[in-house]
Amino acid sequence: MSTPYFQQPAGQPAPQGVPQMGMPAQPAPQVVPQAGVPYSLAPQRQVPEKISRLSFIFAIIGLGVLVLSLLFCAYIVFTAVHSDHPEGGGFVWIIPFAVYMCLLPPINLAGLIAGFLKVGPSVSGRQRMWSLLGIGLNILPWVIAAALLAWIRTSSFPGAAGAVMALG
Repeated sequence: MSTPYFQQPAGQPAPQGVPQMGMPAQPAPQVVPQAGVPYSLAPQRQVPEKISRLSFIFAIIGLGVLVLSLLFCAYIVFTAVHSDHPEGGGFVWIIPFAVYMCLLPPINLAGLIAGFLKVGPSVSGRQRMWSLLGIGLNILPWVIAAALLAWIRTSSFPGAAGAVMALG
């Protein structure tokens, strides 16, 4: 039986990449880019960390809305007391109720979600600090509301009986 290898005549060099009798074929060298090696030879700069203060911003917006609504209520009561027709101050309680039930929940919920997304172990200490500060400030209006409701229920100042009866 004949051999399947190419027979080279004596005295002639074998062409590159062609297997010789008894010698394994040598592969042609290939250049493959390696993973993790930058293509640019320019010096690489470290990108500064972008701190997300979104939770803190939502908290400040929520507290600002709450303070403005309470100041508006104080203004209504002040003008009702010092006017000839004080019945205008009778429905002042609707404003904080509307703010607490309509405006604050979406603002505080968005702030809490933004804060909880940036608290994990993969974030820096500065980012974690801003996120925890935002979470705390987003919870603060609800802590204030719970404290005020508890104070109204347990207080004995005149008019508290009506407030307690209204609360249940």
